[in-house]
Parts: sequence; C-alpha cells; structure tokens
Amino acid sequence: MSNWITENKPAAVITGVALVLVLGLGAFGYLESSKQGETDKKIATAKKAIDAANKAEFTPTSKVEKELNAAIKTYQKSLASIKDAYSPFLATSKLDAITPNVFKNKLNADREAFIKLCKDKGIQVNDNSSWFGFQDYGNTAPSTQATPTLNFELKAITQLANELATNCELTQFIKIYRKKVNIEKPVAAETTDEEPVTLPWEPMTFEIAVKGKRQMVIKAINTILNNKNYLFSIDNLRVRNERVIAPVITLPEKEKKAETSSTGLTLAPAATPGAEEGQDESQAPAIEEILKPISGSEQIFAQFTVNLIHFNVNEKKAADSEDAE
Repeated sequence: MSNWITENKPAAVITGVALVLVLGLGAFGYLESSKQGETDKKIATAKKAIDAANKAEFTPTSKVEKELNAAIKTYQKSLASIKDAYSPFLATSKLDAITPNVFKNKLNADREAFIKLCKDKGIQVNDNSSWFGFQDYGNTAPSTQATPTLNFELKAITQLANELATNCELTQFIKIYRKKVNIEKPVAAETTDEEPVTLPWEPMTFEIAVKGKRQMVIKAINTILNNKNYLFSIDNLRVRNERVIAPVITLPEKEKKAETSSTGLTLAPAATPGAEEGQDESQAPAIEEILKPISGSEQIFAQFTVNLIHFNVNEKKAADSEDAE
C-alpha cells in the first residue's frame, strides 16, 4: 500500500483530498440537518400556539358577556324600582318658596286645626304637643333662609300628627319635641377655602309621646312607616303601662274568719274583691277595675323617636320680600 502511494503520489493526494471533502460535507450536512429539525420544531410549536389563540374567544367570552348583560338588566330594574319607590319622597322634598310671615301664619292655622281635631276625637292635647315642636315661631317668624326647610318639616309632622289622631285610638298627645335642624343653628365664621359638603339627604329628628289603648302602638308604627308622602324611620320606641304597680286586692275583715270543714281543712269564704270592712258590697270597686291588670284593658304610654328624611333635590329659594299678612 505504501509502495502504491509512493509510486502514485498525485493520485493519492487527490484521493485524500476527495475523502476529506466527502467527510466534511457529510458532517456539515448533518449539522445543518439538526439545525433545520430544531427550527422546524420551533415553527410547529409556534403554529400550534397561533392556532390555539385563533380558536380561543377574546375576553369577555360570549358566555361572560351574556351573564354581564343579564346582571346589568337586573341592576337597571332594581334602580327603576327604587326610583319608583322614592319618587313621592323626592317630590315632597322640593322646597317651596315661602316667606317667614306666611310660614308663621300657616303654623298657627295648622295648630288650631289640630286642636279642633283632637277635641272632636276626645284626645287631650297641650302646648307641648299642639305646636308640633315649633313653639319658637308662634309669634316670631324664622329667618328667610331657614323658612323653606322648616316649612317642609312642618308639613310632614303636621300630616303625621293628624293621621295618628285620626287612626290610632289615642287618648292624649303628651308632647311633640323637635330637634333643631342645621339651618336653624348659628354657624361660626370659618376662614377656609373649602366649599361646604352638601349631603344628598338630611335626617330631621323629632319625638312624639302619646297615650292610648294597647293596639295603638301597632297602628302608630304602621302609620309612621307606611306614610305615602314623607319618608319616616323609627329610631327608638319606649312603651310603659299606665299601671306601674298592680292594685292591692283586700278581703273584708268580717269574711276572713276561717271555716273548718269536716275534713279539718281551713276554708276562706267567698268575698267581694276590694270591699273594706264595714263597707257595703255595692260600694266596692267595679270588677272591671279589679281585673284591669289581668284583662289588659289599661292604657299605655308610648314615645317614638322618628327621623324625617329630607332629600336635597332641586330646592327653590324663598322669596326675598315678605308677603302681606
């Protein structure tokens, strides 16, 4: 072999070069083939991701969109029902353009009408209740700024008091106390650039104390909470029986003598409740009076703390000039 290479050097060189070229090309082809395979795999993976993205629904999906539309419709219906429920209260919350003197005259007229109604119904009424909590304005007119708000409150309390007197079997209006609203209170001057915050609604608190039959409490609660023109809420309710201590029932001394039966038992004779010794039975308290603590026919006292809700909507300012009385 070595002799052939020695004798044929040109041919051997050509053969060696060809062999190296063949091996090099083979190795290069293998490497290129491997790179191409990896590239093909990457392309295939990317294609799968693209296909999957094209098949998937964009957010929100059609299912989510349907659910969202249904929820929006339900919310809109709820808003509509709330608006319908509150529309009477929003309407009455609009303040009338009323002057202080007109308000004062209206207060006195409403008071006289209320006193007459209570008299016709046999209901006791006094100055603590007949002014509806506006005693300060019976003779002195309020400020021009406060008058429209006070007029709204007066109309609401007057209507409620008249309904309680008409429907609730009361025997006495003990008091109607009204807490002053913010616009009545003097405001100290503040050196601030911030604008005052106006809330969408304002509670106006007042108390009504009455006396009447037991069932009047339920009727009064229904009258307060079911008002069609003004929104009232009950913050507190206190109820007390007119009889703090039950009456003592005594037997006549002459009838306390025991009788002994044949069995040896000591028996008390029948007695008229409430009769005193030496007192004729016809003069004893009526049986209805004796049975009052048992039968529940006694009356009760009830005191309601009520919030009147005023919504700040489209308020009208009071006129600057006062009307003639």
